[in-house]
Amino acid sequence: MNWHKSFLKVVLLVAVVAMITVPIMRTLAVDNGIEPVLRVENESIGGNNFTNLNTYVDELKQLDEGTIVISFNHSGSGIMSLFSLSNNEVANDHFHLYAWPATKVGVENRYAGTNDAVSVGSLSVESNTLHTVAFKATIGEGYKMFYDGGLVYEDTSTPVKFLSKITEANSAQLGHTERSSGDEYDFSGDIYKAEVYGEPLSDQQLVEMTGNPDLSLDTTELENLLTEAKAVSNIDETYDENSYTALQSTINTVETSLDTINNPAQVDQLVGELQLSLNKLKKKGVYLSNLDWESEANGWGPVEKDQSNGGQGTGDGAPLTLNGVVFDKGLGVHAPSEVIYNLDGKYSNFTSFVGVDDQQTSANARIVFQVWADGTKTYDSGHMNVNSETKKIDVNVEGVNELKLIVTDGGNGNGNDHGDWADAWLSFNIDDLAGSIESAENISNEGNIYTIDSYNTLQQAIEDAETVKANPETAQEVNNAIAALQAAIDGLAINQTALTSLIETAEGYTNETGKYTESSFSALEEAIATAKNAQATIETEQELKDALAALQAAIDGLTINQAALTSLIEIAEGYTNETGKYTESSFSALEEAIVAAKNAQATIETEQELKDALTALQAAIDGLTINQATLTSLIKTAEGYTNEAGKYTESSFSALEEAIATAKNAQATIETEQELKDALAALQAAIDGLTINQATLTSLIETAEGYTNEAGKYTESSFSALEAAIVESKNAQATIETEQDLNDALTALQAAIDGLTINQAALTSLIEIAEGYTNETGKYTESSFSALEEVIVAAKNAQATIETEQELKDALAALQAAIDGLTKQPDDQDQESNDKEIEGEDTELPNTATAMFNWMIIGFLLIFAGITTVYFLTERKRRHL
Repeated sequence: MNWHKSFLKVVLLVAVVAMITVPIMRTLAVDNGIEPVLRVENESIGGNNFTNLNTYVDELKQLDEGTIVISFNHSGSGIMSLFSLSNNEVANDHFHLYAWPATKVGVENRYAGTNDAVSVGSLSVESNTLHTVAFKATIGEGYKMFYDGGLVYEDTSTPVKFLSKITEANSAQLGHTERSSGDEYDFSGDIYKAEVYGEPLSDQQLVEMTGNPDLSLDTTELENLLTEAKAVSNIDETYDENSYTALQSTINTVETSLDTINNPAQVDQLVGELQLSLNKLKKKGVYLSNLDWESEANGWGPVEKDQSNGGQGTGDGAPLTLNGVVFDKGLGVHAPSEVIYNLDGKYSNFTSFVGVDDQQTSANARIVFQVWADGTKTYDSGHMNVNSETKKIDVNVEGVNELKLIVTDGGNGNGNDHGDWADAWLSFNIDDLAGSIESAENISNEGNIYTIDSYNTLQQAIEDAETVKANPETAQEVNNAIAALQAAIDGLAINQTALTSLIETAEGYTNETGKYTESSFSALEEAIATAKNAQATIETEQELKDALAALQAAIDGLTINQAALTSLIEIAEGYTNETGKYTESSFSALEEAIVAAKNAQATIETEQELKDALTALQAAIDGLTINQATLTSLIKTAEGYTNEAGKYTESSFSALEEAIATAKNAQATIETEQELKDALAALQAAIDGLTINQATLTSLIETAEGYTNEAGKYTESSFSALEAAIVESKNAQATIETEQDLNDALTALQAAIDGLTINQAALTSLIEIAEGYTNETGKYTESSFSALEEVIVAAKNAQATIETEQELKDALAALQAAIDGLTKQPDDQDQESNDKEIEGEDTELPNTATAMFNWMIIGFLLIFAGITTVYFLTERKRRHL
């Protein structure tokens, strides 16, 4: 019995774990990035415009459970289908999630005669407001509905039936429910995002998804595309007027809407419209459907102009439509198809939009578009079907004669293979015409090169070509305009009036006074003769231009004869100022004048300009000023010499004073470099002629010889140095030439006199004796011994300053007095015992002798006391025993 209980506990535990784990695992699965079966964003829906989701039908109809999330903004009323899956062949076999302004959202699931419906009221479903609704069907748990961030409905009792219950579902739509009864619940507004998941999402995730949809507007792509579109200019009338006007209209619409759009769907719609207008912009030309083809072959019915293929007779097609865009012009074909046009090399480009026409929705429709130019394939679209995006082609056909347009069946048979060459267009060679016009307009008649009649013919041809360029109707018209322009250019007749006039001007130049260089004037004469000869042979504009240019060049080449200026420049450049011969200002002025004259050589055109250049340069040469700075400086130097102390001889110093006066007078009259040199030389000679007066040296020698050293008063070395200096001074008297020589001799002799050093040997000896006295035992009185120490220090200091014999005597006397003044301490018992001199000895006992003896006595006493104590204790112990 116990094992039954244990088994039951295990089963219950497993069940509890499963109940907890399954929801968690589902949540983790969703939160870990499960992708939806279907996701559509930013769809604008209204009228008959809804979003076809048929390509998802096979996946959707397999779902037994799952989640649907729709974010929308409506502008309608009544029940509006947000998402549907249905069998469009019956009235009531469909599933749809709907909104019912202004208070309800719900689900209707009709199948096999039943209707499982969920309707949630009392909600706010206002128009022009963002709402998000989510419906979740979970097998074993039931239904839940979330709206604008909250759970608004829950049913845990009804068995779950989801999209798989729809019988033979064949239609999936956004904003529309396809059913045979005709009531299709059309939605009006924008669906920002629609997602269908094959699994139930977690409640928390659905609360977040419905409460915080990320629908922020990003208009970057639209704004960039608008900038691109506004940059397109038709100032040169390159583009077809209708397509350019349509582009401007779209640009205006986008600019007006930028301030009012409030959802991504509107942004995407404007991007699509603007991109389409740009794609449809085309250069001037002609619609292909306005031309006659050479031949056509079609797989079903005839090739249609400006409508899709109808499959029967001509004109039974519908408007050309590719992915919802209707085109007014083009060709509607059915594969296999071939259409051939003869272009005669008149066009530059072939453009078209291609795809499977919207009338065909069958998956069997599969085709390939090809363009062939003169037998060469220049474009291949690859396989295209009903779900393919529209493709725009742009093929260069410049110089092409045969254009062949082919549509193949794609390899799977030609059932439902309806193809559109929409907006098919051939561009004219407007660029060639524009280039011809530009070339013609660049031809000028400023110098009356051409005759009036021929030039007027060219202007008329330009005007006619501009008219054709502005509104061409056929390629032939463009080609004719190009040909007319070329004919007018070739027909321009040369007018020689300008050459005749220029010859007369050239002959007016003469060279009687040698105004021009010989070579330049000879060249002019030759050019005049050549021009006159050319008048008889000129046939083209270029020949006239060459003759005019050659004669004008000879006139312009006349060169003023600058020989005089060149010569004066060479003279001016011969002046230098390396030695500072001239004042800085006058020489700088000359240098500037030379540069100006050289520059003028390249620009002088008239005789007056030549005279001005010559005058300016000559003035700078004449303005050079001798630099007297050296003379002024030498005068100051000379005046620096004085003879107050009779340093120089009277005659030489008088000569210098006279030379200074002469130099100062010369400063007022010097005009040439030689005069300056003479003044400098005379003054320098007077300076060099100054003769030194040696009386001071003779007197100092006599003073030095008065010093003697018989009593050893001075040190031997210092007195020997004095004797040597006396000898050198006497020798110098024979060679002294300058003041410096005299000063050196005086300085050397005076230094030897000043260097005599008093002999301090006696003082040094007495200091050593004094330092031999000590007072460690207190032998002397404190005052007398301190006095000795102070005098020793004073004697040592005096050694560094003693200069005279008296100073030495004073130092010796002071030190000897301190030694003699040492006083012994008064006698007492202890001191006498300790300090008593031992007879017959020259030294005293050390102060520590008595103390050592005392310590020895104390030691013996302690040892004796210790031995006595030990003995006493031993004897006492023995008695007790």
